[in-house]
Amino acid sequence: AKKVRTGDLEIDYDYLILATGARHSYFGHNDWEKIAPGLKSLEDAIELRRRILMAFEYAEKIDDEAARQAAMTFVIIGGGPTGVEMAGAIAEISRYTLAKDFRHIDPS
Repeated sequence: AKKVRTGDLEIDYDYLILATGARHSYFGHNDWEKIAPGLKSLEDAIELRRRILMAFEYAEKIDDEAARQAAMTFVIIGGGPTGVEMAGAIAEISRYTLAKDFRHIDPS
């Protein structure tokens, strides 16, 4: 039988899956973390949602159309499942929340 031994614990197994987790990398540019947050936890998701809604609230107050568009421009780095889900969430917020809650922003 196969066994994993850790200190005083010994566990028998047939198949072993070792999932060590992951952390996003800024490739030596840790200062990017402030402007390009990762999405690994519920807290990260809540913070990203807050930032997106704050960007829309800021854009609502801007008179200049080009500046308004810039304030509502988001860049998603990563085309995996998380990045695709994030793009869909931003699109959903812009189509439904903006149309309902903002007077000066046209989501179309």
